Amino acid sequence: MKNSNPLVSIIIPNYNGKIHLEECLNSLEMIESDDYEIVFVDNASNDGSVEFVKNHFPKVRIISLKKNFGFAEGCNLGVKKAVCQVKRTDIVPLAEQIGIDTILSPRLLTAGVILKYLRRGDIISVTVFDDDRAEMLELLAQPGSSAVNKELRHIRFPSGSVIGAVMRDERVIIPDGTFQIKAHDRLMVFSMLKSIHKIERLFARG
Repeated sequence: MKNSNPLVSIIIPNYNGKIHLEECLNSLEMIESDDYEIVFVDNASNDGSVEFVKNHFPKVRIISLKKNFGFAEGCNLGVKKAVCQVKRTDIVPLAEQIGIDTILSPRLLTAGVILKYLRRGDIISVTVFDDDRAEMLELLAQPGSSAVNKELRHIRFPSGSVIGAVMRDERVIIPDGTFQIKAHDRLMVFSMLKSIHKIERLFARG
């Protein structure tokens, strides 16, 4: 359970099962791998189960519910807090449908880091979506770029691109057509891959 990006999440639903927890969790700790985590879902126990796990098994992730949801719903709520690491990007949508809280694809994460340095302009981060067909660029509008000091409705955005949000002076703004881009605005831009270079030209100087 030392790995912060586990391959497997083990869900344990519990209701007043304290007398079984020590044997159960000790057995799981004997697994000869660090690529797993334990998610303990407590259905409002009143036998001190949560306190026992906190004190004796601090590496276990605890979800403490305010009422007894039962076995099945307890498992479902545990899955929603699970971490899933996938190597095949085509199964990411399936993991999302199941309700997994965090999905990690090493290939997509690595691609985003590399693309940050390949993209033109003042790029803060790049997130890759839809099997490399779309990207979210977090960038700063550079002084002197063609989009600065213009209302969005007067900017010719390439098809398949949209500004999702703008951060200015620590305020998050959802822009409309009358919104005017200022130098150093921090933008969240979603774009299909075919339009990325046009987006770069809009917000990069020169």
